[in-house]
Amino acid sequence: MRHPLLLPLVLSATLLGCSRKDASQALPPADPSAAAPVSSLLKTSSERPPQEARSKLSASGTTYAIHQASLSARSSGVIVRLNVEAGDRVKKGQLLFQVDGRGAALGVAQAQVGLKSAEINLKGAKEDLDRKEGLAKTGSVTEAALVASRLQYDAAELGVKQARVALSNAQFFAGETSVRAPFDGVIAEKHLNQGESVGAMAQPVLLVQDISKLEVRARLPENALATLRPGSPATAHFRSIDRTVQVTIKRISPSVDMRTRTIEVVCELDNPEEVYKAGMLVELDFTPRSEASPGPAAPAPGATTAAQAPPPAPAGAGQ
Repeated sequence: MRHPLLLPLVLSATLLGCSRKDASQALPPADPSAAAPVSSLLKTSSERPPQEARSKLSASGTTYAIHQASLSARSSGVIVRLNVEAGDRVKKGQLLFQVDGRGAALGVAQAQVGLKSAEINLKGAKEDLDRKEGLAKTGSVTEAALVASRLQYDAAELGVKQARVALSNAQFFAGETSVRAPFDGVIAEKHLNQGESVGAMAQPVLLVQDISKLEVRARLPENALATLRPGSPATAHFRSIDRTVQVTIKRISPSVDMRTRTIEVVCELDNPEEVYKAGMLVELDFTPRSEASPGPAAPAPGATTAAQAPPPAPAGAGQ
């Protein structure tokens, strides 16, 4: 007598076997050429030209005036004349501002009095030294007193030299109450106004810049040294005025910043119309040297160039 639970198990096994057989017949046979081997994929990746994988270098930079001068007064006093404003164009030698020279004149007078006093001291020290040297011949003065007299004379002589230097210094600053433009340019900044007091060689009064030629400075990763050289081209884009211009690398910093691992690249920008100003933000795109001027491809070993190839044989030569 058969067990009643065996019949369902037999039927399930039969149906499962049939479904697997049908599925194997429905699938097409495997094509060995459909999938590329791993070695071919690695070869394709290794043969990719490095120019395609290399991204062009870009950085944000700032424009700087090549020639600029921060002008301050050489003598203390009140600014009695100020002939320019920020934005004015100036010529070399043009009078920019003038400081009241009365304080400088008083300094000259004081230095003259100091020189006169030093000369009087020197005269007295000389007379005392001559007197003691005469007494020393008769033994009427001690050697210690004679030495002290000589030291006093040397100190008085040194005091006269110092007084003369002080007088020359005062006369120099008294003649420098007028400040003139050191070169052709534009007044970029004005820090003081007429009537304000200024100290000798203290805070600047004016900033003069020559922006006919600018420098564009930017920092790049140190691996840029592999592709960039002085003379390499670059594209400068000024978004603020929507202008793009070609520039050239003027110099590359000789040292790498150890904190940021970057180098400073300086480009030169001609600006005869003064469209670009100092301090502007600029976006630079650098073209690596290998991409800027690619040379002719080298022939493969054993290959024959067109100039070296033998002429074709005439028709019928082999017959």
